[in-house]
Amino acid sequence: ETKIEIGSGLVAKLAADAGLKSYSSIHFVVDANVARLHGNTLLEPLIDAKKFYAVPPGEKQKNIKSVAKLLRWLHDQNADRKSLLIAIGGGVVTDLAGFGASTYMRGIAYISLPTTLVGQVDAAIGGKTAINLGGTKNIAGTFYPPKRVICDRDFLATLKKSQLRDGLVEAIKIFAARDNAGFRIHTARLGDYLNGNDLTQLISAAVALKVEVVNRDPFEKDLRRVLNFGHTAGHAYEAITGHSHGKSVAFGILLALELSRKLAKLSERDSDVVDAAVRSLYQRFAGKEITSESLWERMLHDKKSSGGKVNFVLLKKCGEHTVKSVDYSQFARAFEQTREMLEA
Repeated sequence: ETKIEIGSGLVAKLAADAGLKSYSSIHFVVDANVARLHGNTLLEPLIDAKKFYAVPPGEKQKNIKSVAKLLRWLHDQNADRKSLLIAIGGGVVTDLAGFGASTYMRGIAYISLPTTLVGQVDAAIGGKTAINLGGTKNIAGTFYPPKRVICDRDFLATLKKSQLRDGLVEAIKIFAARDNAGFRIHTARLGDYLNGNDLTQLISAAVALKVEVVNRDPFEKDLRRVLNFGHTAGHAYEAITGHSHGKSVAFGILLALELSRKLAKLSERDSDVVDAAVRSLYQRFAGKEITSESLWERMLHDKKSSGGKVNFVLLKKCGEHTVKSVDYSQFARAFEQTREMLEA
C-alpha cells in the first residue's frame, strides 16, 4: 500500500521523519537539474552533503545501461535488503529508480519524490516502473509500488511553462477519460495554472482518479488501460519526433478524438471541448516527418498491439472511455483528418 502525500513543506517533514531510522541505510537518486536548482535550499535538510546518484536530465537516461550503473552504485554503497532508495526527479528518475529498487537484492524499499507536474499527476503514481529499449518506450519494467509518494508543490515553482504544459496534458487525459465534472472544472483554469496558480487541487483530483483505477486493476489487465488514452499514438509520435512527452500525448489525444467520433459515437460537442483544451496548450505539431505508416510501424512494436491491429482507448463521451481494436486503414484515415484539422 503506497501512502501519497500532497502539499507544501513535505521534504523537510520527510527529513525529520523518525521512521527513516528503521532502514539500515538511505540512498538518493536525484535528477542533476533538480540537485542544481534545489540542492542548497529545498533538498538541504534531506540530502545534506550525503553522496547521491545524479541522473543527467532527459528521456534517454531510461535505458538498461543506466539501470546497471545505478545497481552497481548501490552495491558499491553497501546497500542491503533493509536499505531505502529515495528517488527525486521527474518521471524518468522515478521510473529508473523504481526499476532499480525492484531488482536490487530482489527488491528494496523506495520512496518517490516527483519534482515535475507530470510526475506528480501521473508518472510517479501507480507502482509501474519502466525503461525504454531500442526506441520503444517503457517496454521493460516491473509493477513495484513505492512505500510513499511525496508530491511537494514547492518543486513546481521552478518549472518552465513547457514542463507545466506536459503535466497539464496528463491531467486532461485522465479527466477526459474518467471524470467529466473534473474535466470541466480544471480545463477552465488551464490559463491560471500556466501562470503559476496553486496546482494542489488539480494534482489531488488527478491522483485520486489514477489511484482509484490502479487499485481496481493493479496489473493492467483491463480498466487500467484507460491511462493509455492519447499514449498509443503519442508514444510513437514521441519516438519519431523527439518532441516532449506532453506534446506527443496531446497529438495522441487529438488523433484518438478523431477515431472516437468514427468508432465510439463521440459527439461533436464533446470532441470539440476536449480538442479545445488540448489545443489551448499546444498549437503546433510535427509536419511532414511523421506519416501514418511510420506511426503505425512504431505502434505495432509497442505493447498495445495484437495481430496487425492496435488497441486504442477512445471516448464514448467526455468522462467515459472504451477500448477498440483499430486497423491500419481506420488509423490512416483518422491521421489524415487530424493533420488536415491542425493545418487548417
